[in-house]
Amino acid sequence: MHPQKSRFVALCQQTLVLGAVFAALVPAANVVNLDVVRDHPSTGPASAVDDGQAAMAAYAAVAEQATPVASSAADPDLHEVALTAPAGAVGGTLAPAHHGAARVVPAVATSTAGSAGSAGLHATTVADTATDTTTITSDPQDVSGYGTVGVTWEHGQDIGEGDISFTLRTQTDGAWSGWQELDYHDEHGPDAGTEEARHERPGTDEALVGHVDQVQVRAEMKSEDVPADLKLAVIDPGKVTATKAETPDIDTSELPVIPDAAPDGDGGLVEAPADPAGDGSVAPADPATDRAAAPAADTADVADEQQDGLALAAAPIVATKPLIYSRAQWGADERIREQTAPSYGSVHGGFVHHTVNANDYSAAEVPAIIRSIYAYHVRSRGWRDIGYNYLIDRFGRIWEGRYGGVDRNVVGAHTENYNGDSFGASAIGNFDIVAPPQAVVGAFGSLMGWKLAINGVSAAATNVKIGRRVFASSIMGHRDTKSTACPGRYLYARIPDIRKIAAVAQRPLSYAGRNANLAGSAYPDIIARRASDKRGVILPTAGFSSFSGHTSFTVRSGYTPVLSPDLTGDGRADLVLVTRAGKSVVRPGNGAGGFGKGRAPSMQQRNRDLITALGDVNGDRRNDLLSRNRHSGKVTVWLGRGNGTFRRQTLKSSFRAYNMITAGDVDGDHRVDLLARARNGVLWLYHGKGNGGFPHRRSLGGGWQAYDSIVAADFTKDGQADLLVRTAHRRLGYVRPNLGRGIFGAQIGPYRPLHAVGRVLSATNVMGDVAPDVLALTGRRVDVLNRGSGTDLGQPIVTNLDLSRANLVLNAGDWNRDGHGDVFYRETDGTLYLTLGNGAGSFSGRYSIGNFRSATMITAPGDVDGDGRMDLMAALSGTTRFYPGNGSTGVTGYVTAYGGMAGQTQISAGAWDADSTPDLLVRNGNALQLYPGNGPAGLGAPRTLPVSLAGYDWVIGVGALEVTGHPDLIVRTGAGALYALQGNADGSLAKPKLLGSGFGGYDLAG
Repeated sequence: MHPQKSRFVALCQQTLVLGAVFAALVPAANVVNLDVVRDHPSTGPASAVDDGQAAMAAYAAVAEQATPVASSAADPDLHEVALTAPAGAVGGTLAPAHHGAARVVPAVATSTAGSAGSAGLHATTVADTATDTTTITSDPQDVSGYGTVGVTWEHGQDIGEGDISFTLRTQTDGAWSGWQELDYHDEHGPDAGTEEARHERPGTDEALVGHVDQVQVRAEMKSEDVPADLKLAVIDPGKVTATKAETPDIDTSELPVIPDAAPDGDGGLVEAPADPAGDGSVAPADPATDRAAAPAADTADVADEQQDGLALAAAPIVATKPLIYSRAQWGADERIREQTAPSYGSVHGGFVHHTVNANDYSAAEVPAIIRSIYAYHVRSRGWRDIGYNYLIDRFGRIWEGRYGGVDRNVVGAHTENYNGDSFGASAIGNFDIVAPPQAVVGAFGSLMGWKLAINGVSAAATNVKIGRRVFASSIMGHRDTKSTACPGRYLYARIPDIRKIAAVAQRPLSYAGRNANLAGSAYPDIIARRASDKRGVILPTAGFSSFSGHTSFTVRSGYTPVLSPDLTGDGRADLVLVTRAGKSVVRPGNGAGGFGKGRAPSMQQRNRDLITALGDVNGDRRNDLLSRNRHSGKVTVWLGRGNGTFRRQTLKSSFRAYNMITAGDVDGDHRVDLLARARNGVLWLYHGKGNGGFPHRRSLGGGWQAYDSIVAADFTKDGQADLLVRTAHRRLGYVRPNLGRGIFGAQIGPYRPLHAVGRVLSATNVMGDVAPDVLALTGRRVDVLNRGSGTDLGQPIVTNLDLSRANLVLNAGDWNRDGHGDVFYRETDGTLYLTLGNGAGSFSGRYSIGNFRSATMITAPGDVDGDGRMDLMAALSGTTRFYPGNGSTGVTGYVTAYGGMAGQTQISAGAWDADSTPDLLVRNGNALQLYPGNGPAGLGAPRTLPVSLAGYDWVIGVGALEVTGHPDLIVRTGAGALYALQGNADGSLAKPKLLGSGFGGYDLAG
């Protein structure tokens, strides 16, 4: 498909998406039409059915149509006449006494005709002493071309909107029109205190008077407020050498989200270069200039192309981006504007404006109109360039305004005090007297959606901070900043539709999060630095441990079941049943929790208890059992033959003092050990010799009588036996992980399924996975409780990373998109480096991201902007910046996500509040604050979560510890224990869940 047709199809398909959205917003009786119609200004507000869908359809119909544009630059002709004298002038009719305010105090009402003989003034001034008001009426001035006029006065004279008013009238063929209002908004200009504001002249908005013969203006004010150096500007837009029909130069879908740039020493960007040639040759945006001119399509052609395009590209496209006519296409003379580099700010919202007066101009006259506005803003108002970032004509076509790149955050002069944090788009026309055409509304929606999206702001966001004020939405009218008519009552009434269109135009954000795995599993991991040798170590998570399912069967009364590793030679766990009379049978397991018929009796267990599965105690690769003689206390080891039969071996030691025995490799020497609990609660460790003997024992301390069950098995998959225990009083099951040297860590759990069973007897792998399952007996019912695959934490992995010079480490996620997690670390000189992982604990490469020595907080939040690439955030002097990743080994510039952020640690939160928009958590003292995302990079006002971080020295966002579900946090206590703070669906946090202990030897983590 031709690129031009493809773009048109995209617009039409967005219209279909809008249809689905808006159809749900209107009563069923209303009919939603998709007709593409040409719109003309009306004399009243839009009707209830004139919703965003029709507006987008109208914009789609005109966006790709060719229109007459300038083929060369034109120099506008500005003619200014003085209406009052400058401050301090001598001999003039009006010479202000102080503050530049003209004071006229005649005894009676007087009139003074301005002329060449009257100090060069071109006005009639009438001062009425009865009302203390002054009226200044200009002499009629000739107008040529498509005329634009405005009134300005001396810099530094601040006059409120309510203290002065302006009207104008025009004369054509000898007939004068009635007087019409000439808008004046005292906050319509550059931000106070800026270099641009220090050179500006206050003044009215530009008024488009069109093709008339003469114009006359009138100003009325209190006599004490007469401004000095009052001037009327009349502008002829100039003539271009030729015009031609073209489609827009700038297709925003072809522009990068943010121009490539590298952070400077403060994590910032190098400013764009100046344009010494004055010809726009270094504009950040590089619009296509070789697009072939296309003839204008009539309505029938548009409809045919729409149907053809939809047949060729039926997949819905909801990320439509606007098409924009360039400055060259309206004939901008780039020598007029200030030649220094543009100023760049941030965008947290957009403001809707309108010009005034003209609503009947033709499509061919639009370039001249914009040139006139340009000349008035620069030459009369003293601004560095045209004030608006974008202009939209009454046909719905979007035009580039202020120079610096349509995809850059160029600081304009449209809404004082908000220019540095927003952008402004102005509709060309007076929409206080007519309703905006549907195409204008659609163009605003498309433009607002795209511009906000590339700055990480949702068009549907509410309670948005722009500058120092919080607004109801990210899309506002000029009148929302102050009492003013702009953008006109009828255009203002359509702003809700503009917001809806913009929200649909933005690609629905599906937060992909951060693939935080570094060790090749599905679970997120932590990168830490071991304090002893400054080596990077991966601390893997492994999913929450649990007992999720079970199988059950019944046995005869008085039978004792014992679960053992394979006794019959088929590789599956088996069940030993011992009758009250001491007879035993082996029931072979089927690997799924079931067991077959019992085989012939193989052991005599009369007068024996504490029957225990040992595993392989003598190294013959066959599993064995143990039982104790009730009378003598002697222990017999039943050495398995691998076919369900055994030979016996009696130990010399007496176990009469014990009431519980379990077995496993406790000391990590790959030999089976015994753990025996004495009646006084002391737990004894018998070290296995590997030949079936247990010659040495040592005490592991007392207090173990608090448990009614103690079962050894490798629940944490680290090759050493941990202990599954159940409290005697509350019957709550926990795992106490083996920390080595006979030390067992704090309780992890509880595991609720263990509360409902009678006795916990033994544990081994029954279900065919690597996790040990648990055998429990309740009356005659035997339950095999399936241990899930999760183990909370995996074994630490020592990497090849030398972090001896680091003062920060972060899990970067899969930065270069090769399927393996990567790591950031910042060295003491401030340089932030990226190193690439191989998914197996090794890293390679050392790529400088930039110098972040001034960054007080840095986090790797994952794919924030939804482009499939990992991103970065950093706080510098309280301002949080969002750095989009380039999918390789760097970033592509930054945008400001939030200002004035306090805290010590930024924490990757993921989609914390469940609205699919990525959020940010910040530790501020012992408080945890949530900054909700309002788009792919923007952040809203914070709220404090109901949790205290007191006692934790690490707070790390790891995503969902169970891979799916709500994001979680991992925290560390001063004693070195790791806990999970599980996030709930409502954004709150559950009680801490212990993951493991013994992690005090790490001094950095992320």
